[in-house]
Amino acid sequence: MTNRISVDQSGNLFPELLPPFTLDGQERSALTADCRKIAEGTPFTDLDSNAALSSMVSGARHLPARLVEELTHFRWTSNDHGALVISGLPLDPVLPDTPTDEDKLPSRQPADIPICTTVQLLILSVLGDLISYAEEKAGALVQDVVPKPGMEARQENVGSSLLELHTENGFHPTRPDFITLLCLRPDRDDRAQTVVAGMRHALPLVSRDAIEILRQPYFRVAYSSSFVGPGKRVYCDPIPVLSDSGGAESMVVDLHGMEATTVSAQTALTELFDALRQSVVGVRLRPGDLLVVDNRTAVHGRTAFVPRFDGCDRWLRRAFAINDLRRSEAGRPPYSRVIRRSVPPHVSRLSGADTHTREGSRDAAHDESGGPLGEGA
Repeated sequence: MTNRISVDQSGNLFPELLPPFTLDGQERSALTADCRKIAEGTPFTDLDSNAALSSMVSGARHLPARLVEELTHFRWTSNDHGALVISGLPLDPVLPDTPTDEDKLPSRQPADIPICTTVQLLILSVLGDLISYAEEKAGALVQDVVPKPGMEARQENVGSSLLELHTENGFHPTRPDFITLLCLRPDRDDRAQTVVAGMRHALPLVSRDAIEILRQPYFRVAYSSSFVGPGKRVYCDPIPVLSDSGGAESMVVDLHGMEATTVSAQTALTELFDALRQSVVGVRLRPGDLLVVDNRTAVHGRTAFVPRFDGCDRWLRRAFAINDLRRSEAGRPPYSRVIRRSVPPHVSRLSGADTHTREGSRDAAHDESGGPLGEGA
């Protein structure tokens, strides 16, 4: 059963996220100069190295002290929305065109936009350790999130239609703890809102009986096509939506790619989806805005926009952080931050007889109102 957020495509779609943390002019000028110096001494040609990443960790001391305090507090306790916006960050004075050819994305050449790359990694180093996945964008540690021609309807970051609320890589045993999205360029029509919904807002709206079911391993999430290839139906083994680790509850949800394995579980999941819809807030990211999402306590998505593929389309830069790098050791080569064993051998591959509860795959195409258009390319 598929559940979709209801969206009015005109005007302001959702209440605004909490006011951003904004750097003042003096802080921005000082950070710009520091990022330039750090970038000059960083071997960007091999970002997946201790030398490059250590320079970012040590360079974090140049961030404004009040920003470090804000990030540290968010890392420790999150907030009700599970998201934080930082505004006024420095960018490179001249940006290249928004890339459309994945083989030529600057994510593989971070030296092309050194200030953007440096400021994002400095902030991320306060939140945790940088990771990426070999199957996503060739394992780039800092990735470009841009629309791609012919993929407008994909339920993935390359699309431009409504992107459903989801936990980032909810199917993966080593999910990111934090997502950072740095805006280099908004969409031309200023339509796209990045949206989030936090469990602290949503769970009080869910019945106790449903919450108890959501804590059971009755749910599975479809792998993104970037991990398994287009058209393949590959699911993680059943997992709980809600889990408790040391007294801290976390959530895994995907409004497009998650299915329940029992009728009662589907009823509970629908109740949670309804609560999340009521908890959505959004932000229109501007150049120099960075959104941090606590991937353990919040889901995120994006409203639709119209790309033109003229070099001026929406352009975000994405990077992931994990709290404990040791959790990913089994899937990474020594000293690398790129997880290479991403699809475990025990994942469930649905046969034709197993598909009665779900139509389409993780990358199935949908129009802006949520109606099916057919299979994604």
